[in-house]
Amino acid sequence: MPAKKTKSAKIIQGNFHPCRTQNKDPYFPNLTTPPQPPDGLNEWGKGLWVKLCHQLIESGILTSVDTFALELLCTSYGFAMDLREAMTVQEVKGGNGKIKKVRVPITSYLEGKNSQTNTLYAAYKSELQAVDRGLAQFGLTPRARNQVEAVPKKETVDEYDRIAYNLLHDQDDFSNKTKEKK
Repeated sequence: MPAKKTKSAKIIQGNFHPCRTQNKDPYFPNLTTPPQPPDGLNEWGKGLWVKLCHQLIESGILTSVDTFALELLCTSYGFAMDLREAMTVQEVKGGNGKIKKVRVPITSYLEGKNSQTNTLYAAYKSELQAVDRGLAQFGLTPRARNQVEAVPKKETVDEYDRIAYNLLHDQDDFSNKTKEKK
C-alpha cells in the first residue's frame, strides 16, 4: 500500500480535492531555536542532535513534540556508533611495547564468525534499522522526502517581476507605493 501523500504534494501534482480532505491534524508551532541536547545522549547522539535540529528548524519541520522522536533517533544513532566502534577498534601492541588503537573494517571483525548469531553485530544492525526509521519520520531519506510537509522558504521577489505582475493584473498603484516609501 503506498504511503499517504501530503496536502502540498497533492496540490503540486494537481489532484488535491478539498472535499476529500479532513483538517483534523493537530497544530503544533514550529521551533525557531534549537533546544539543548538531552542529557542521556552520548557524543555521537549529541552531534547528530545539533546537526539535525538546525536543518529541521530551517526547513520548518521541527516542533516541540517532535523532540521526543528526535531524541529516540539520536539515541539509536549513538548506540549504533558505539557498537560499531566496539567491533572495529582493536588494540594492537606496537614494536616499542606501546598499545595503539587501530580501526579495522567490520568484515575483519566478522571473519570466522556467523553474522546471524553474533550478538554485537545483531544489535548494531537493529540500531541502524531504528536510525533509518527515525530518519524517514523526519523526511530525511530520499524516499520519505515527499511525505513530509516543509514550510516553503520565503523567496525574494525581483522588482521587475513585481512590475510585470502588476502590469498583467492592471494594478498601476505599484509605482505610487514605491514613491511613498522613498
